Amino acid sequence: MLVEEEYKLCRGLIVENIQIIEKTEVYAVGAAAATMAFCATQSGRLLVSLACWLPLIISLLGAVRFWGVDVTIGRINDYLERMEVAHPELGWTTFYRLSRPRALKSSRLIFWAILIGVSLIFAAVTVTHGPYAKASSAPCARDQPGSSART
Repeated sequence: MLVEEEYKLCRGLIVENIQIIEKTEVYAVGAAAATMAFCATQSGRLLVSLACWLPLIISLLGAVRFWGVDVTIGRINDYLERMEVAHPELGWTTFYRLSRPRALKSSRLIFWAILIGVSLIFAAVTVTHGPYAKASSAPCARDQPGSSART
């Protein structure tokens, strides 16, 4: 039956979009953490002052991507609900929307808020107090063992 195939296709699109959200979360945390670690190991103030904003940019872009994908999932679910009115035997979306736990979406919103907050704090602290790594200096001849230079 064509309706069942369309229903399956739409459900598959929802699963794909959920996987996109999950990958975006993982990659955003990894990229933000890697950039923060990079900033912590650099001694150039200009480089660190510019790079420290990357985690915030990554977080904001990830949150926007989450919002866009979440809206897409909502629209697909709206369509599935309309299909279920005409074909009550398909009723999963209507059942799920009435009984779904709010914790998953709330936890995703909290995730992005925390990542954005941590990234903003990191950038602010790094700009005002960084860089944290000491600039390396080449060893002088007098610092070498057996040197006759006096200090």
